[in-house]
Amino acid sequence: MRTRRAIRQWLGAAACVAAIAAITPLSSAEAAPPSLLPLNVTNNSGRGEQVYLYVLGVNLNTGRLGYVNASGTFTPWPAGSLPPSPAPDVAISGPGSGATSTLQIPINLSGRMYMSFGEKLKFFLTPDGLVQPAPWNPSDPNRNILFDWSEFTYNPSGLWLNSSQVDMFSVPHAVGVTGSSGATKQAGQLVADGRNRIFDAVAGVPGGWSGLINTRADGTRLRVLAPRLGIETGTFSATYLDSYINQVWTTYQSTTLTVVPFQQQPGLQYFGRVSGTAMNFTNASGAQVASFQKPLTKDVFGCDGRLAAPNDQVVGPIARSLCAAFHRSTLGFIHTAPTYNASEFYTRAITDHYSKIMHANMVDGRAYGFAFDDVGGFESLVHDGDPRSAQITLTPFGAGSPPPPPPPPPGGVIVEAEATANTLSGAAARRACTACSGGQMVGNIGNGAANSVTVNNVNVAAAGSYELTIRGLVSGTRSFGVSVNGGAASTVSFTGTSWSTPISRTATVTLNAGANNIRFFNNTTWAPDLDRIEVRSTGTPPPPPPPGGSTNLYLLAGNALGGAAGGPGSLPITSAGGVNHDGTPFNAQVLTSGALNLTYNGGATAFDLFVDSGSAGNGTQLRVSYDLTGNGSWDRVETYRYFATDPVNGYEHYTGSLQSSTGALGNLVNGRVRVEVWNAIGNGASSVGIGNQSVINLPYL
Repeated sequence: MRTRRAIRQWLGAAACVAAIAAITPLSSAEAAPPSLLPLNVTNNSGRGEQVYLYVLGVNLNTGRLGYVNASGTFTPWPAGSLPPSPAPDVAISGPGSGATSTLQIPINLSGRMYMSFGEKLKFFLTPDGLVQPAPWNPSDPNRNILFDWSEFTYNPSGLWLNSSQVDMFSVPHAVGVTGSSGATKQAGQLVADGRNRIFDAVAGVPGGWSGLINTRADGTRLRVLAPRLGIETGTFSATYLDSYINQVWTTYQSTTLTVVPFQQQPGLQYFGRVSGTAMNFTNASGAQVASFQKPLTKDVFGCDGRLAAPNDQVVGPIARSLCAAFHRSTLGFIHTAPTYNASEFYTRAITDHYSKIMHANMVDGRAYGFAFDDVGGFESLVHDGDPRSAQITLTPFGAGSPPPPPPPPPGGVIVEAEATANTLSGAAARRACTACSGGQMVGNIGNGAANSVTVNNVNVAAAGSYELTIRGLVSGTRSFGVSVNGGAASTVSFTGTSWSTPISRTATVTLNAGANNIRFFNNTTWAPDLDRIEVRSTGTPPPPPPPGGSTNLYLLAGNALGGAAGGPGSLPITSAGGVNHDGTPFNAQVLTSGALNLTYNGGATAFDLFVDSGSAGNGTQLRVSYDLTGNGSWDRVETYRYFATDPVNGYEHYTGSLQSSTGALGNLVNGRVRVEVWNAIGNGASSVGIGNQSVINLPYL
């Protein structure tokens, strides 16, 4: 059992990644990244302890291990000894609650930024390098400290920054990078109350998974360990995956596994068959190129041992593909690996529940749950080839302020399918979904009466007829049976082209005053996956008051934004003309508010737009801009991911997530807000609802 892991191990891997990245030349349009990159560390954790930061890594020019101070100066470590000697105290005082500290990261550095709460970390030096904390070891001096880390490589080809959960999950944090264009990329943001949801979910998985949770004597839940570390320390079963591994080996004695290791090279394929205890792979010419002995559970969870992936172009990529397919429990069921359809991941009873839970609790569905979670691009990584700043945000430990959900439709309510108050029966299960509004959806509905989801507590003020909008995902044609309060069922049919992009269908239902339950099922065949439902009165609703702590602006006739909802109407949106205008307004409808004097509440913009593209499938996009002082300069510009409309007449709800942003929000003093709506892709015209149909929820009091 490893007691502590020398930092040289992971730095070697990071340096290898950096070397690969470094051979990618800068285009003539790209400037060289700055020699010092600002890293803004924001403390939105809600905790009161002192935060300590450490920037440690390897100088890619010299290969020396060392540390970086707040101003970006790299210093090599002094020589170590045996037994290990204490390393110098190189802690940087971090930001207080609600504050931001800016560090400088020098170019040609690959390493980690550690963050700890309430106590400094203990590092040690040996003749071979730095010994990093290994809190899974009961005797490690950092065992009872609340801490975590992000990993990065910064070289002339840009910045790679990730919030890794490969070893453990402890401190929730999101990462971001802003490039020279001003666009910001983000990853690692948890859903509301995500940290508690992760701990609770792991504790609830049968079969010994709760043993992966480390809890301090004062009751603080410190971390969830990855299963491979649980095996090392004897807190998790070393045979957990054995029956699944045996099943896979049996399957491929008579079935060929096709591995297509590079997504951009679909013609490069290798073919695997099991003979005895080995899975042997041949190329298109029939020559054997790789062979793997049947792995142990620890080999799969660690992506090493009998599944070790050398840094080559054949054996390593095949091993990565096998390991990813094992973790996602698609191997043995889908005979081409890897598969990139996330709805197929983690659907078996024996699976990597740790990684499954991490992905399910990320807003965008991306996490680094195991070493090769980057197969298919499902990792919580951001990259920019010409960065200008980076961000690490320590996010709430409790139910505090992740990005707010979309506002309910005027006069109505939105309920996510994956909400914990809902009832999932049979095989129905929550899954990560990048394009879904809550970062999750519910799959495995139908194919028998046992597999259903009941959306509970759909509350309306008055009994009557309501419009029910169902957001689902499907490739092909499937249908839901829909039953309200146990009554007679109606059928709602979906025809779509993607298991990753939600589409909407609308039905009319009769609801009681107060709480209602709506069941989705299919007793004979599989149903679509379910993202969420939206309910609104079929009558014209009165203008709702702004929700507590925020301000609503409605899209109005005359290209205005106003605080009072008018009657329903629409504005036309011209066709994109078959050209990609993603991120760049094209013949946009532009709506502007009057002078506003409002106080920023620290939150984020949200919206709900009615859009309809008729029989065309378009991508409708939104940009919201803030002029904080009314001087004509747009201080904050937010561009949202376009909404893929379905080719069916009828309004859909556009509530997309942030794609990029520039600038910062602040108080509005005689300020203005501008909304731009356009078609980013497609060949047809669209329309956007106005009046009481489309609303922008501003993070202002």
